[in-house]
Amino acid sequence: MILNRDYQTEVYNYSDFSSPKVSFNQSYMSEDGEHDFINGTEYLTINVSINVSQPGLYRLNGGLNIVDDWGNWMFIEGTGTPELNLTEGEHIVSLNYDQGFIKNALEQYGYSGVLKAFIGVEDAEYWMPIANAEYTTKPYSASDFTGSGLQIIDDECSINDDGDLVVTLMINSSRNGTYRVHGGVHWVDTSAGWEDWRFITGMSIENQSISNGTHQYNFTFNGWDIYNSMEDGPYKIWMGIENITTYHLLAEAEITTDAYHYTDFSGAAPDVWIDRENMSEGSVDYMNDTYLTVNVSIYKSSNGTATFWMDGGLEYVDEDNGIWDFITGTGLPVIISNGTNIVALNFNAGDIYDKGYDGPYHVWINLKNETTWRDIDRYEYITKTYSSDDLPPPPVSFIMEDGDPSYCYINGSYLTVNVTIDVTDSDYAGEYDLHGGVHYRTNEGWWEHITGTGHPVILINGTNHLTLNFNTGEIHQQLPDGYNDNLSIFMGLNRFGEWNEIARCDFETQIFEKDDFPGPSVTMDWTGYYINGSYFTVNLTVNITSGDSEYDIHGGVHWIDTSFGWEDWRFITGTGRPFDLINGTNYVSLNFNAGDIYTALRENDYSGSLQIWIGINEIGDWNEITHVEFKTKDYNYNDFPSPGLAINCTGDYISNNGEALTLNITITAGSDYQNRSLDLHSGLHYVTGWMWEFITGTGREINLTQEITIVQLNFSGSSIRTSERDGPYNIWIGISDPGSWDDITHTEYLTNAYSYTDFAAPGVEIIEENLTDYANNSYLTINVTINASEPGVYILEGDLHWKQGFMWQWITWTSRDINISTPGVYTIPLNFNGQDLVRAAEETGWDGEQLYCWLAIRNTTTWNEITRIDDHRLQSSYTPDDFGTMPIYFNGSISEQLLNTSGGGKPYNILQITVPINITQIGNYTIHAGLFDPINDTLITTASEDINATTLGSQNISLNFTGTSIYKKHYNGTFEFRAKILNWDTSIMYDSMINHTGYYNYTDFEEAPIEAVFDELSPINDTNISGNLVISLNITVNAPGVFQIYGELYNNDTSVFITYAINETNLDVGERRIDLLFNGSEINDSGIDGPYKLGYLRLSIRNDDGTWSEIQTRKNVHTTASYSHSDFGGGA
Repeated sequence: MILNRDYQTEVYNYSDFSSPKVSFNQSYMSEDGEHDFINGTEYLTINVSINVSQPGLYRLNGGLNIVDDWGNWMFIEGTGTPELNLTEGEHIVSLNYDQGFIKNALEQYGYSGVLKAFIGVEDAEYWMPIANAEYTTKPYSASDFTGSGLQIIDDECSINDDGDLVVTLMINSSRNGTYRVHGGVHWVDTSAGWEDWRFITGMSIENQSISNGTHQYNFTFNGWDIYNSMEDGPYKIWMGIENITTYHLLAEAEITTDAYHYTDFSGAAPDVWIDRENMSEGSVDYMNDTYLTVNVSIYKSSNGTATFWMDGGLEYVDEDNGIWDFITGTGLPVIISNGTNIVALNFNAGDIYDKGYDGPYHVWINLKNETTWRDIDRYEYITKTYSSDDLPPPPVSFIMEDGDPSYCYINGSYLTVNVTIDVTDSDYAGEYDLHGGVHYRTNEGWWEHITGTGHPVILINGTNHLTLNFNTGEIHQQLPDGYNDNLSIFMGLNRFGEWNEIARCDFETQIFEKDDFPGPSVTMDWTGYYINGSYFTVNLTVNITSGDSEYDIHGGVHWIDTSFGWEDWRFITGTGRPFDLINGTNYVSLNFNAGDIYTALRENDYSGSLQIWIGINEIGDWNEITHVEFKTKDYNYNDFPSPGLAINCTGDYISNNGEALTLNITITAGSDYQNRSLDLHSGLHYVTGWMWEFITGTGREINLTQEITIVQLNFSGSSIRTSERDGPYNIWIGISDPGSWDDITHTEYLTNAYSYTDFAAPGVEIIEENLTDYANNSYLTINVTINASEPGVYILEGDLHWKQGFMWQWITWTSRDINISTPGVYTIPLNFNGQDLVRAAEETGWDGEQLYCWLAIRNTTTWNEITRIDDHRLQSSYTPDDFGTMPIYFNGSISEQLLNTSGGGKPYNILQITVPINITQIGNYTIHAGLFDPINDTLITTASEDINATTLGSQNISLNFTGTSIYKKHYNGTFEFRAKILNWDTSIMYDSMINHTGYYNYTDFEEAPIEAVFDELSPINDTNISGNLVISLNITVNAPGVFQIYGELYNNDTSVFITYAINETNLDVGERRIDLLFNGSEINDSGIDGPYKLGYLRLSIRNDDGTWSEIQTRKNVHTTASYSHSDFGGGA
């Protein structure tokens, strides 16, 4: 029942209320005709005087009126200012009224005389009116004003060949200019006795060029939207032309079309649509256990199948009282084939029950392109009548009481919400995604989103007490100044991998003020953007007040679609990576792929500004700390470089009797990307809604020797079979420079539809339900049960991680070989180093939270994944104390000094780096350390030091890096110092560190010749000797010594490793010929025919202490003749 009630307040005096923070100077405003004047040929200007007592952002607006014989004001023109940042004191502000509109109105009404202005001032942040005043101008007539620079003098409507509605406007302009043109098409509802315009579709052009003189311009409205409306004409169209900067309306027209039938626009329809003729009111909905189901009819006119996204929202509507209340929503991917398809949309009955509304309900249904996310069709359906008592109470529900401070409180840097969830059906106990968002109330009464969070939870049957933590810094930043009101917390709950929320709650907090929340410890702003070669670079300033830490900064670039009359962001490309940020001001950059932007703008024929969104969160914490968003200047695709590298997917199919899903791709490479090592990587996913579930992946290093290269990507069929997920599958493919986070190019591809049973069952499979785990002295052991149907040697590997929000915090990894001689079921212990868990407590904050693992079995030759278990929850609970204390660890930052052991200064023969350590257990340890070129991630030199710890406590350990080794690399800059502490006997790693040295030139160090190099000019030969493959090459030796030449043999595209060869030899000065002998039996066993690739080659020299120092490495140095694998078999 809806009730209306009058209420009478207590008696108040105006002096009971605070004086306004801005007011009009009434003596100034009462000076009729003194402060208005004709301003050139465009405006009538009225100067307004206001007094500001509280500085801030304000906005003025005013309507201009004529006065009829009865004293009635008749509105003729309006205007307003942008936001004004006003200081305390008196201000004169100009309001500019368009002369053209005034002239037209005075001519229309035959009026001459004074004009009346009603002027208001408002708070620009809250849109809250503060004060108003009236002003009377001097007398005017139409002849005093110049006509509008723009006039719409004629209009015409037609339907084009695409089935769209085209409005042709005849526009007269007094000058060349660029304007914003927008409009809407409406059907007219006269059922209430008057014309009620109902919106159908809109259009907007932000940068319409209009030339001097009289010209015709065509504006197109989507005919598919008109067809979808199922409403016949005549339609009412409103068209407006605005100043592109001030949005001041310069010309407008109301147009009535011919009496079109909506089916006249069917030519605009795509080949798939919601078949609304089969969905009359109340005909396709019914109660379905815990759901209210709507069977949606979708028709596809073309052959074949395709995947789309369908979603819907269910609402209670009371049009008489203006109530539209959203109740619940749902969505899912749908595979549509030729003809009529019936797809069920299931709405959570518990949500409807909680709202308590009786039906009928309104259901809006959207059918979207799953790649572009753009609407293909939409329809509003009305259900049959229901009573809320018809609906079952929910098996999972939130129990919250609005305004109760025990549910919500400020907890340091978080706003903590204590969440109570009741589970009344044991079938609904289990793992869920709990998520929520904080909103503040605007002056208009709606809720504005501030920030969000979420994390996995495990619900038991009964009452569950949980928490959600929202970032107070983000709340403080987003709340308007002076805010003193409730906040709204939206919360939702869904099972992992499922789109449908099983329960949701809108909780209203107690009243908060903005200053209740501590200011942010991290702020971020953009400082510039530019096209930077193959990247679009955005420069950012990040200010940190909470100390040094590692953060994830990520963002997206969007083009702005205004085809529906409003702004829709359309995603183009994204990027992100971790940054080590220091306390204070940090300057960082994000590089977006310029080729992606070029392609998107060209394909969508878009010119205009780009929308940039960038967010930051601390590594390991899902909660967003803050974000920035802004619009760029206008661009078109010609501003960006065309991608010099492009991926085109040409087809997918099952290969090798179901052992692989093969995807053929064609890579087109410009000259900049030919004869250059690149990393090709890809992942195959099952996608539902916005959730991508990884199944398997593949990738390799590639070297593109020509413009067009055809590559096959083979995804493990057994992994697909094990996932028990049917296709189609989404494949993501990227190409980057080796070691780079930023892809040069990438693409997404949707496969054909498959059943997971189309793929071969794995020859060995992990039985997840049989997995057990326990603390095993200094190890955490997982007993892995496998079912092997094919004997062989395999690799079993796995990791341990814990979850902070939705972020995995990696702890450790391990692997072992398993040799299966006969088919059967085996239990294999996999041991994880307990010291890694102790170290995780220090490095990631793990303190007994639930542990998870992934496990996989691989082919030892191809390294292809055979079977995999993801995100397995360990059965037992563990704490760092279960695995002892760390016996030794690093305890601070490095110090460094240059030494010349012969006396004197430069050049130096040693760079000495000292590291502080703390020893808690007597024993024998070793520190291994290296200096790296941080730009190219290459090793410069190494040093190590043994520690025979006989006493406990803090010590300093010095590591001496040889100056001649540094000189040989010819590197200038800071070194990245990497070190790790190992057990002397077991090689178990206890701790590691990364630090950076000061700046050095290689000439600071003692000069030394390079002992030997590969001869780049001499030929490399290959031959079959006694069933082995021998590759011969030349080395130029500058100083005698013992050298090691190591090589790796691959198939021709280096995707499969076959075998390796080592030659250790004592060489004198001069040109030396070296043979690498590759085991013929291993080549034969691989089953791979040539030509083969010498994919990796390394040259090292033996030091006096027996260790090896790397001198030179090369990749893809030689391609052999076209041997058959059967040519070999001698054995080395």
